[in-house]
Amino acid sequence: MVSRLKSPKERGAGLLTQSNLSKNDYFKVLKFVDKTHSLNLEEFRYLVLKYLADMFNYQLTTFWLANDNGDMVNPITLSVNWRIMDKFMDQYYKVDPFYPKNLPGSLLNKNLITVDDLIVYEDYQKNPYFKEVLDPHNLPHKLMYIYRNNDKEILGVSTFLRPENSKGFNSRDYSLIETVLKYVSRSLTNILLQDDLNFQKGLFESLSNHSDNGLFIIDNNFKIIYSNSASIEYSRDLLKGSSVGNPVNNFVKEFLRKNHMSRHGSTKTLYSDKNKPFSVRIVPQVQGVDKPYYFIFIQPVNDIKSSQQNGDHELLENLTVREREVLMQLLKGQTNKEIAESLFISLATVKAHLQSIFGKCDVSNRASLIYKFKDIIS
Repeated sequence: MVSRLKSPKERGAGLLTQSNLSKNDYFKVLKFVDKTHSLNLEEFRYLVLKYLADMFNYQLTTFWLANDNGDMVNPITLSVNWRIMDKFMDQYYKVDPFYPKNLPGSLLNKNLITVDDLIVYEDYQKNPYFKEVLDPHNLPHKLMYIYRNNDKEILGVSTFLRPENSKGFNSRDYSLIETVLKYVSRSLTNILLQDDLNFQKGLFESLSNHSDNGLFIIDNNFKIIYSNSASIEYSRDLLKGSSVGNPVNNFVKEFLRKNHMSRHGSTKTLYSDKNKPFSVRIVPQVQGVDKPYYFIFIQPVNDIKSSQQNGDHELLENLTVREREVLMQLLKGQTNKEIAESLFISLATVKAHLQSIFGKCDVSNRASLIYKFKDIIS
C-alpha cells in the first residue's frame, strides 16, 4: 500500500530562487570543482557521484548520458539497486514522468526537475513506475538534474533518490544541486567535445596510415602538424635515402622552403635518385578555416614504364631533374606558357630546356618528342 507523503509544496521545498548555502557549502563546491579537472568521461562521472555522496550526502544517485536520439543510455550508479535500473531500462522509462522525452514543453529549458514541476503528487503515487519500482524499494523521493550544453541540447541527466524514512529533498538540496551541477554541465560539455575530437582524429589517422598516398599538413610557418607513414617513406625516397632527422621536415626544408614551392595550390613532379617520379600536390587553406593550414599529398607516379617495355629509360636518365619536369608537363599537353606557370620559371627557360631535351632525345620538334614517349602515361 502506498503511504501518504507530503508533496514538495506541502513541505515548503519549492524555493529554488532562495539561497540556502553556508560558507562551508560553498567551500565544498569549490573543492568539488577543483577535483573534476583532467579526467576522462567515466572517471569524471564516477567522481561526480562520489563527491555528491561524500560532501552532500546524496547516496542514491545515477548519471546517464544522452544519445543522438535523446534517449538516456550508459548509466552509472552509486548505491542504486541494479534491479531498479534493469526494470527502468526494460520498460518503465516509458511511463516515468522524469524521463527527458516525457517532459512537457514548458520544462524543456529547465535544469532541475522536481515532482512538483511535473505532476500532482497524489497522481504521481498512482504512476506505474512509482507503484511498481520506487515504492516497493521504499524510494519515493526523486529529483532530476539535466545537463545541457551552450545550445541547450541535453547531454545527460543525474537522478537523486531518497528513502521514505528520510525528509526527502528541501530547498537547501535544490540550491546545492543547482550550484554544483551547473559546473558539471560545463565540464561534461568540454569532455564530450574533446572525446568527439579525439575520435575523429583517431579515425582520420587510422584511415590515413592505411593509405598508399603520402599526406602531411603544415602551418603557415612550415611547421609539421601531421604526417602519415607513407609521407615519411616517400620523403625519404625523394631525399635520396637521407636518414638524418625527420624525412618530412627535411623534405619541407629542401623542396618547399629552399625551392620556394607555392603553397597556394600547385602540382609538381619530383624524382628520386632512382629516377622514380612522385607527384607532389599542395592544397591551400580551405575557406572558413581560421588558421592557415596546407595539405601536401605525395604519390608515386606510375607514368614511366620499364625500359623493357619502352626502351627509353636511358634517355630519361640523361635528362636533368628540371628537364624531366618540363617533359612531363609537355606530355600532359601543356603549352610553353602553361609549363612556365606550372614550374614557376620563365618562358625563355622553358624554351631552353626544350631545345636541350630535343638534342638529348634526337628529335627536332614537339610532335616527334611526344611520339618517342607515347607510352608514358601522363
